[in-house]
Amino acid sequence: MVKVFLRLEGLAVALCAILAYARAGAGGWAPFVVFLLLPDVLGLVPFLVAQQRLDRRPAPAGRGARGRGGEGRLLPPGLFVLYNVAHAYFTPLAFAAAGLLVSGAPYWPLLGWVAHIGLDRAAGYGLKLYPYFRQTHLQLEEPSLRGW
Repeated sequence: MVKVFLRLEGLAVALCAILAYARAGAGGWAPFVVFLLLPDVLGLVPFLVAQQRLDRRPAPAGRGARGRGGEGRLLPPGLFVLYNVAHAYFTPLAFAAAGLLVSGAPYWPLLGWVAHIGLDRAAGYGLKLYPYFRQTHLQLEEPSLRGW
C-alpha cells in the first residue's frame, strides 16, 4: 500500500511541476525539456558506460554475482551516489533556492527536473541501492502487518 501512495505522490509532483511551468509563462518548453532529461544524463549515462566497461573485462574468480556484469563485477559506489543525487528532490530544490537567493527570481525550467523525478517515482523507479543497479528503494518489500 505504501508503494501505491509513493507512486501517486510522484505522479502528483510531476503534474504540479508541469502545470506550474505552464502557468508561469516562463518562455518556451525547450529549457524545461533539457532539465526534464538532465537527471538521466547525470545519473544514468555514467552507469551505462561503466556497465559496458565491466562487460568487456574478465571476471575475477571467487566473488559473488552482483549485477548484470556477472561474477564479481561491481559498479563503483560513486555511481550510485551520483545517480541518487541527480534523482533526489533536494537537488533541483537546492539549485532553485540558490538561484533565488542570488538573482531574486525563480528559474522555472528547474521544474523539469522535479517533474522527471516525479515521473520516475510514478513509474516505480526510486533511488538506487548499492551494489544492485536494478534495486531501488521503491522495490523493497513491505513488512507484513499480520502479526499485529
